[in-house]
Amino acid sequence: MEEETAVADWSALPEDIIITVMGCLSVLGDLVRSGAVCSTWRDAYATFRRLHLPSTTAQPPWLLYACDAHGPAAAALYCPATGKSLRVPLPAALLDGRPVIGASQGWLVTVDEAPNLHLVLVNPITGATAALPPITTLHNVERFTSKKGKTRYRVYDDMDTARRPLSTRAQAREWVYHQVWRFVDYDDGDEVEEDEDAEDLPLGTKHLQIFKVDGGEQKLVEASAASLEDHVLFLGHGFSACFPAEHFPALKPGCAYLADDHELVSVSKHCRRDIGRWDMKRGQMERLSGEDDVAAPSQPWLNWPSPVWITPTFY
Repeated sequence: MEEETAVADWSALPEDIIITVMGCLSVLGDLVRSGAVCSTWRDAYATFRRLHLPSTTAQPPWLLYACDAHGPAAAALYCPATGKSLRVPLPAALLDGRPVIGASQGWLVTVDEAPNLHLVLVNPITGATAALPPITTLHNVERFTSKKGKTRYRVYDDMDTARRPLSTRAQAREWVYHQVWRFVDYDDGDEVEEDEDAEDLPLGTKHLQIFKVDGGEQKLVEASAASLEDHVLFLGHGFSACFPAEHFPALKPGCAYLADDHELVSVSKHCRRDIGRWDMKRGQMERLSGEDDVAAPSQPWLNWPSPVWITPTFY
């Protein structure tokens, strides 16, 4: 006579125990899927979300991108730590193709092409949005109409009593969200023609320099590959982060995970995106999957909207 093997009934766990387990899950997808175990776990998952309970483990950044496989109404979230992707519906604020100019705390900063360049925060996981004041409400930004009837903007230096426009794109990048979405230099009041060929200009990473702040000397110094071998970096358009490699053992230490950070990414809609993993010791770009052939024609993401790193959050 065979002895019956006892099977644990996970559906009978108290809700507080289930919620504790959910808080320990290190991958967002595991947390979402845990709510599909049974009705008890689904109720616990709803409570977890309703109470805005935080995860007790660190979440690595994910790559958010649009792709043909999911159609125009959804996007993919790729986790470089697991190599897995999730399908997420695109919020209405992203369906119109508005550029993403930054990301922080799991929220995207988007801008429309209306005359006021309205800024909207979007949580791509929950679909929540929050409107920010238009950039023309900033005291050092002035909107005007060019000779060709186009809406343009001047950005003034805060310390310049003569209110002269910032003369270079590098200067202007510091004024809001650390990124300029659209900027034209006006040296003599005449409008500068846009370079139509810039949209198709192929770009690629051949060299990467990382700098750190020397607190004693109050200056930037270049970080050597050896000093970063126990760290993992994420760099991209409007997003940067650095973590101890021990926090995410599945990620490759001494590497920078790159998403295209070209300053004209929002207007160069047809350029192939420069996305991959830079091995700082080898000085070489790899595919996110670890393969060396980054020039292979197959890549799952669309060039537009441009992929961006985010740290997913429900709140």
